[in-house]
Order: sequence, then C-alpha cells, then structure tokens
Amino acid sequence: MVKKAAQATPNELLIRARLERGWTQKDVADRVGAPLNLNVNRWERGTARPSAYYVQRLCEVFGKSASELGLLPPLPLFENQETMTGDKAGHESLETHETSGLSSVSEPERSSKDLPTGTITLFFIDMVESTRLLQQLGDGYTGLLADYRKIIRTAFRQWNGYEVDTQGDAFFAVFARTLDAITAAVTIQRAMIAHSWAENVTVLARIGLHTGEPQLSSEGYVGLDVHHAARIMSAGHPGQILLSQTTHDLIQYALSKDMFLRDLGEHRLKDIQQPTHLFQLSCPDLPTVFPPPRSLNTPLWNVPFRRNPFFTGRTSLLERLHDQLNRSQSAALTQSHALTGLGGIGKTQSAVEYAYRYRNEYHAIFWVRAASRETLTSDYIAIARLLSLPAQDDQDQMQTVFATKRWLEQNRNWLLILDNADTLSLLSDFLPDAGHGHLLLTTQAQATGKIAVSLPVDTLNLADSVFLLLRRARLLTIETSLDDIPRPLYEQAQVIVEELDGLPLALDQAGAYIEETECSLADYVHLYRRRRLALLSRQSNLTVDYPRTVANTWSLSFSRVEQASQAAAELLRLCAFLHADAIPEIFITDGAEHLPALLQEIVSDPLLFNEAIQLLRRYSLLKRNPETHALNIHRLVQVVLKESMDEEVKKQWAERTLRLVNAAFPDVSFNVWSLCELCMPHVQMCVDVIDEYALHIPEAFRLLH
Repeated sequence: MVKKAAQATPNELLIRARLERGWTQKDVADRVGAPLNLNVNRWERGTARPSAYYVQRLCEVFGKSASELGLLPPLPLFENQETMTGDKAGHESLETHETSGLSSVSEPERSSKDLPTGTITLFFIDMVESTRLLQQLGDGYTGLLADYRKIIRTAFRQWNGYEVDTQGDAFFAVFARTLDAITAAVTIQRAMIAHSWAENVTVLARIGLHTGEPQLSSEGYVGLDVHHAARIMSAGHPGQILLSQTTHDLIQYALSKDMFLRDLGEHRLKDIQQPTHLFQLSCPDLPTVFPPPRSLNTPLWNVPFRRNPFFTGRTSLLERLHDQLNRSQSAALTQSHALTGLGGIGKTQSAVEYAYRYRNEYHAIFWVRAASRETLTSDYIAIARLLSLPAQDDQDQMQTVFATKRWLEQNRNWLLILDNADTLSLLSDFLPDAGHGHLLLTTQAQATGKIAVSLPVDTLNLADSVFLLLRRARLLTIETSLDDIPRPLYEQAQVIVEELDGLPLALDQAGAYIEETECSLADYVHLYRRRRLALLSRQSNLTVDYPRTVANTWSLSFSRVEQASQAAAELLRLCAFLHADAIPEIFITDGAEHLPALLQEIVSDPLLFNEAIQLLRRYSLLKRNPETHALNIHRLVQVVLKESMDEEVKKQWAERTLRLVNAAFPDVSFNVWSLCELCMPHVQMCVDVIDEYALHIPEAFRLLH
C-alpha cells in the first residue's frame, strides 16, 4: 500500500541558520549546488528531506552539524540514526521518498523478526555523483536509477542479503554470512562496470562493510555497529570496497583466488572514538588505485612528491610561513603567500616539506602545477575529480575550474599549493576570491605585488649545507647529528659547500655524484674545478622528484631573459665577471663607455636600466639592494653563464669588466679610501682574469700596480 504522508513540520533550525547569514533560499541553493531554489523551499517547509549529499553540503556551507540544522533523518543511511526497518530482498510494495527531486519505488517493509541476528555483516552502498547525473540526464535519470537498483537487488537476492532500507540511490543491507556480503559487493561493482548505461555515462558506487552484533529492536537495527558501517562507506571513493578489521579477519583466508585485500592502515572516522583499521577489497578486473580514504586524519591529498628524507634546515622559514598563513585565517582569503627565489634554491622542496609537516591541520591539500595555463587548468580539473564535483567532466573546462574555485571559496581548512608560478599574470582566473583556507605559491619572481606576500628563500647556511651534502652522499648514518661529524670530514665538505655557495640543488647533485661514484670529497673538489658545467649539468639516475639540474634550470631562465631583452641578458653577463656580492650600480652607469652599444643604451637611461633589472629579478637571477644601490648575483649563476661561453666571448667580457673596474677605481688617497674598499673585491676578480686571459692592456697594468 502507499504510505500516507506525515504532516509537514517546518525546519525552523534551517530557516534560522539561513536568516543569520542574510541569505535567500536561492543563495543557499547556489552554494550547495542544488538545481533549483525550490528544493531549499521544500526542505525548510518540511515537505521534503535533503538527500545524503545535500545534508553534507548544507553542513559544510553553514559550518554546522546535521543536528544543529535539523537535518537528522529517521534512517541511519545519512548519519546519527539508530533504528532501521527491514525487509528481505525480493518482495514488492510501494514507498515514495525524495531523491534529488525524484520519486522512487523501494522494497516493502517487513517485520524485524525476518532479519538475522547475532554476528552479521552490515552493507552500505550509495551512488557517487548522482546529482550530476540527474542534471546531465534529466528525465533519463529515472531509467538509470531503476537499472542501478536492479543490479544491487539482484546481487542481494543472489547472495542471501536482507535489504534493510533504501533512500534514493543509498542502500542498507545485512548478511548472515560475511563471505556472501563480500561476494555481493564484488558482483555489484563488476555489474556496474559491465552495464551499458544510458547515454554512455559512467555510474560508480562506494561500498562499506562492517561485521558486528547490532541489536535488533521492533523497528530495526540499533547501535554503534550500524553507524560504523555507514562511516566506513563514507570514507570510500567511487568504485571502492572498504572493510573493517572484523570483516577482514573473518574472510581473509576464505577469499577466492581472484580477490585480495590491501591494508590501508588506521583512520579516524567521524563520531567513532577509536581509530578504524580499514582494508580495501580488490579484484584484477576492478579498479585498484584510489586516493587515501576520506577520514579525519587523512586529508584529501594529491601532492605528487614523496617527502624528502634529506630535507635540511629551513625551520625558521617554515615556522614563519605557518604563522603568517594562520594569522590570515581569521579573515576571508584575499591574498596568498609566496616562497620566492632562484631556481634550485629549494622553494618546491620547502613547500613539499610544509605540506607533510602540517598535513594533520588540513582537511584537504592540493598541489597544482602553475607553470602554464594548460597545467593550471589540467590540475584544477583533477582536483574537481578528486572532490567528485558535479562539473568535473563539463565540456567547458573553465566551468570545471570555476567549480573548483567555488569549492575553495565555500570550504575551510584546505591548503592549495601553486608550484612554479613564475608568470603571475596567469593566476587571475584561478585564485579563489574568498575562503577560509591557505594558498601558497612558489615562484622565481621577487616582486609579487597584490597577488602574494613574499617570503624569500635563501641559500642554506654553512652548517646546514655541510649536513645536507654529507647526508645526501650517504657519508653519515641516520643517527649522526651535526655535532658528531668528525672535524676533518666537516672541513672537506665545507670546501665543496663554499664552491657551490650553499645552493640546495647543487649540493644534492654533488652528494648524489659522490654516492654513485664513491669518489672522495677531495676528488670531487678537484674534478669540479676542472669540469664545473659538466657536473652542474649531470642528472642523477636516482633522482625522480626534481628532473632538472642546476645548469638546465638556469639555462631555461637565461633563454627567457634573452628572448625578452638582449640588453638585460648582456647586463647579466657583465655581472658574471664581477664579484658576486655588492656590485655597485655606479660602476655600471658611470662606466657605460666601456660596454657594448646595446648595454650602453640602457645603463645611460635610468628607466631602461630599471626595466632590465626588473626582468632579471623576475627570475631571481639578480638581487637589488635599494639602500646601497648594489646588485647581487649567485656565484653558480656566474659559473654557468661563463662556462656556457666560448673562449673568445669570455675574453671579450673579461676585458670589458677590467676596463669598467679600472675606470671606477680611484687613485689611492685617504679621502677616497671608502671607495677603494668598495672596489677591492672587484679588483681582485680582475687580477684573476688578467692572468687567466693574458690581458696585456694599460688598465691591467694600473690595477696590478
């Protein structure tokens, strides 16, 4: 018979929550992704109950529990309900209820005396992305839902399952035999894949199994075991079958040869006090690779790098970043934070370490490759799929991007890392306008404007550099601390560190070479001084997380600078022959007559000179001190630039530099001693190149004498 509808009771808690925010019913519908604000109107009037998906979305949008919003349903399929009415699969009667705006027919009620008691296996299943399918198929969704239910009920009937309840696409069933429940789950997943669905859509379901001894009352099953099974299902992903420890223990030795179990470890599930040990049931013909379970201790996660076991130092940087990100949490997110610096300085590795170090503070951590618009779009779509957003497969890719942005704007406790965001202008379509999460960029650009608060990443200090080199070369055991390093070993490593100027990527490459060739530290120094570019270009066979070397990382930056401005590229080459620290700008501007014509033009015009420096700062190839009016360049940038020139070109630049420094160096007297001191490091560089390139010119004679 058809049930008589109960008298509707307005949901005053939901109405009050909406009015407190100053939202209309349409505002709520837009935020939860409901097709029409009519749905919200029915939920508030109490004439319809939101589906499990919309209960979750309403809780997320309002930041309240289902209880605080008056959304606790009379059945535990959704959460926090302790009684179930039951029926054995295979009988017929009618019951109307809402599922995404549709009426559906379910199995009949049966007396609780028909249900099994004692130790039973509880089986929960629901369809993933049913709302998206409804929006996509319209009236055709009715036939799809009928096929979906038929697949499930056929498996229940075949393997002696008792259908306890169904609401829309969500089912609760029990099995007297655990192996029957396992086999039914595999049968259903196989049938879902094999079935020819309407309009060639893909229909996936997640299944959770738990074996326990729930109490059977006159109204159905009662107790924590029911909740536990429902929570296990909620932790799953589309196409996945999850089992509890008790279910695993009962069937681990009884599985057929085409089934196997994967240990997923312990996870904290909502409202379950003790951690739950989860297992994944798999078969060769079913999907086997899934993200981590959706549990409280494991955030949504797509970081593509393993944690670096050799990561060294940066403690103050990471703590400062953590402090700044959390200080901005109280307000709507309007500005990101950026780790800035030279290629190879360790920005990406610092971001990876931050994600691992603070992962338990976030519900979701997303990694996006921001080097181009194509990678940004691709990775935002990947996030949409990870989140199972309705628009994840939209033909208009930007609609999927906007859906991901909306999720970020409407949710809390997430971390979004945009890696290699060197072209900041690309980000305008991808940054969320507001929200309560953390946004972190890595970029070579020193100037980040309104887009981000900049946190410069510098070279490692001497102690950390030595420690990193020796650990990477496998010359220290895991237990060895910095204080335990023998003094002779420390001093040999220090020579290499000074040659490489504390650059983490260069230290990693050197350590890898020493490990793989088993050469001594002294031998490496000797070889490096003869074959700098070859060693800085060498890629370790064991390195997979960072495919670029020091040389090719900077070669790409050099190429981009040269394409944008030949004059800026020449300014960089000039700096390669001066002392790396504190290059006085006045040397360059006052000595313009000794420079090539193209460079003369920009150093004679402050506007053009600033534009050239701006371009070089975009890739952190130069630093500028506005107070001392001095430039700074990393020593290895100088090495790669010079080693990339042929001998004739190097000699030309060496001679130009010599004439430039000679023009700046005054005749020695007490009155100009401070200027002499400023010039001395650069004079010493010139003395070295005089011998190296046999520069027998008057300027050389003056500087030498």
